[in-house]
Amino acid sequence: MEICPPIIAGCRTGLDAPRARVARVLIPPCFDTMGHAFPVRASAADSHGKETRRNTQRPMPNSSFIIPMNSTPIRSPRRAAARLLVCLAVLTALAVPPLPGAAAPGGPPTDPILRLENGRHTAQIRRIASDARGRWIASASDDKTLRLWDAGGGALLRTFRLPIGDGDEGKLYAVAMDPQGDWIAAGGWTDVWGGNTAAIYLLDRGSGRLLQRLDGLPNVIYRLCASPDGRWLGAMLGGANGARVFDAKAGFREAFADRAYGDDSYGCAFSPDGRRLVTTSFDGKLRLYRRQDGAFQRIKEARPDGGKRPFAIAFHPHSNGGGRIAVGFHDTTAVQVLDGNDLSPRYTPDTSGIGNGSLSSVAWSAEGGTLFAGGRYEDDTGNSPVLAWRDGGRGARTSWRAADNTVMDLAPLPGGGLAAGTTDPALVIFDARGKKSVDIRPRIADLRNKLGGRFRLSADGGQLAFGLGYGGKEPVRFDLAGRRLLRGLGNNQLNIVAQIQQRLAALGYDPGAMDGEWGPRTRAAAAEFRRDNGLGEPNRLELDHPELDHALQQALGIAPLAAPRTEAPGLAIRDWEDEYNPTLNGEPLELRPYERSRSLAIAPDGERFLLGTSWYLRLFDGAGRELWQRAVPGVAWGVNISGDGRLAVAAFGDGTIRWYRLKDGAPLLSLFVTRDGKDWVAWTPSGYYDASPGGDRLIGLHVNNGKDALADFYPASELRGRFYRPEVVALVLTELDEGIAIHRALAKTGQ
Repeated sequence: MEICPPIIAGCRTGLDAPRARVARVLIPPCFDTMGHAFPVRASAADSHGKETRRNTQRPMPNSSFIIPMNSTPIRSPRRAAARLLVCLAVLTALAVPPLPGAAAPGGPPTDPILRLENGRHTAQIRRIASDARGRWIASASDDKTLRLWDAGGGALLRTFRLPIGDGDEGKLYAVAMDPQGDWIAAGGWTDVWGGNTAAIYLLDRGSGRLLQRLDGLPNVIYRLCASPDGRWLGAMLGGANGARVFDAKAGFREAFADRAYGDDSYGCAFSPDGRRLVTTSFDGKLRLYRRQDGAFQRIKEARPDGGKRPFAIAFHPHSNGGGRIAVGFHDTTAVQVLDGNDLSPRYTPDTSGIGNGSLSSVAWSAEGGTLFAGGRYEDDTGNSPVLAWRDGGRGARTSWRAADNTVMDLAPLPGGGLAAGTTDPALVIFDARGKKSVDIRPRIADLRNKLGGRFRLSADGGQLAFGLGYGGKEPVRFDLAGRRLLRGLGNNQLNIVAQIQQRLAALGYDPGAMDGEWGPRTRAAAAEFRRDNGLGEPNRLELDHPELDHALQQALGIAPLAAPRTEAPGLAIRDWEDEYNPTLNGEPLELRPYERSRSLAIAPDGERFLLGTSWYLRLFDGAGRELWQRAVPGVAWGVNISGDGRLAVAAFGDGTIRWYRLKDGAPLLSLFVTRDGKDWVAWTPSGYYDASPGGDRLIGLHVNNGKDALADFYPASELRGRFYRPEVVALVLTELDEGIAIHRALAKTGQ
């Protein structure tokens, strides 16, 4: 797990500066690669992957100043269809770009925001929650959606779209569900809008309506928990901002606050009778509260010896009047069971042989006979299992295979079952025997560990090779100018012969089997192509070694691809791979607390280098001075710089690959390829896109309706006539400016 960037006044990544209009050029509202609207301008010119983003907010400068909590009733959502259609009609009539797409004062952006949508989460699942009868599961994700699933069969029942903006705005870190299943509470980096407060959103599960917004919270929300009777909602906050409790019977009025915490807080749980509350914090302490006369009072605090950063916590289901509490830690593989009256140690489940990662998430089975834990721990197969101890943690340990990546959260289900949310992102449901009854896997490419030869780029940045699977597995090659994705390249993702065969076949020649072998039929097809295109005869060396036949490759549109450069004279960059403290020539590079470096690429001039981290892309000069930074949609698992020094390219944890102008970090293009490699879509910051046939079903427009209403979503296919512009997409990397690309594309068509 990675720790998230904090809310710091004046330091958040904001909107790009307003850009000049492109006169008489018809363009839609514009979007940066983080999904925030801005206008186009015309210019003259863990181990790899086992650790994923963890959301620790550092205290805000004014976090000691407590803003009163407000409980804001929500009006019925406004439909945005009419507004969107009128906007498009007006733009068409005027043939000018829209006004700058900024956020409304103190609220979300008003312009449409392009988002990925494939029916599943596209970024890690942070938290999950279920009702007491185990009918529904809600999942909160970094992809800025809250999804409701049928726990029986895994069907997606509803997608809740809260207001979102650029950067982290709208990411959901916490969810809780009323035990009766009537309401769902969600929060995270929500309702911040450049300020220093956040909000919890209350949703009606049955109708999908937004019921209420609990605003004025002094930092992001990391954990939400509902009492078993549904009366109390607990919230744990980032920074040294502590815990809040809201009373559902009083309209979710704030009933209790404890601000005497020293760091971020990630865990809370109520006792079965709702009379006790226990919490965790990265200040190393557990805190136990007792409800008395309608208010909660702290009765005990303790520092468990299992680790320095207690994370998840859970009351045993038969813990009325005390009982047992289980706690997991972010920094160790320990799991401890404590006394529910005084937090003293009672016993420790057997974790022998668990030698890596953590077991940060814990849960008891519904009847209390089994203790579960999971986290960053990786077994010998490279997977992250859920561990299950019989006899409430005293008995034998078994391992339930969950997913490929970190287990982020656990939710017990009736009958001994269990639900798990992971960073893959996957949602898995087990029965009491550990057999999977539901296994909802992601449909995004696994872009972890795209280092070295696993992430290669052409000199002009228009072609790249990468694996759809972890590292270099399932290699493909994307060609922007050719509008094609080459698959089946075999173990050698740069197999030139395989690419020659595919290009010859696409052009109507017969190279035989696509086997990557330079056999007679492939040679004959290549010779025929040469004659047809006036290339002449190859020399003897080229005849036997097609990888040296650059004339043939160029004519077929095959560009040589290069791995990212990680060494250069005078640039001794160390500890940049999966480390928190990278250095340049022995001096530390300035990152934010808990920000983890993941990938590196040195520019062709040897005087600049790009660092991909858990939160940002950062370009440094040779002296270690930062030239620019760009907030990212997920961990930057791979970076590269084009050989001509014009473009930076990065592979992110949300399954996207994105191009930026190296000079200043301006976003230019994004690419999404489905996990099976059958479909792709590429889009510009303005939402213009190109796609494989049917690929536009993967994206759509998110339209905010203000901060007091849920958003609307429109599939891109419904607006294809306006936004499908391959000619714009094809030009944006060569022009390095979307406004100029639009102008040139329209000029070519006489518009």
